[in-house]
Amino acid sequence: MAAGSRGANNGNNGSDRLGFEKKLWAAADKLRSNMDAAEYKHVVLGDEILKTIAREVAKTIRESTTIDWTLREEVQANMRVLVKRILKRYGYPPDKRKKATDTVLEQAKLMATNLTAVA
Repeated sequence: MAAGSRGANNGNNGSDRLGFEKKLWAAADKLRSNMDAAEYKHVVLGDEILKTIAREVAKTIRESTTIDWTLREEVQANMRVLVKRILKRYGYPPDKRKKATDTVLEQAKLMATNLTAVA
């Protein structure tokens, strides 16, 4: 099928291809509606976008930390806002943003605790 669709026009001016694309999109829509958002994000966002999100979030957290940030709620609240904005910008599923943001802050606190324990 692939060779025939790329080669000769078969006199249909691409109408068969358009019909196939509509069917393909319809099938994808059905699959997506049955897929959990956590799984779908990998399909839609892809690994490269997830890497970009991770880099940007890490940079933002690094730039937002202060000496006593783990004790100051206003600093943590600002970090939450910044992380949520990044997730939204890259189309991260809305129903998963809060959990992802909480996880980022928990990991940042653990890293800060580990760094102070070593020093």
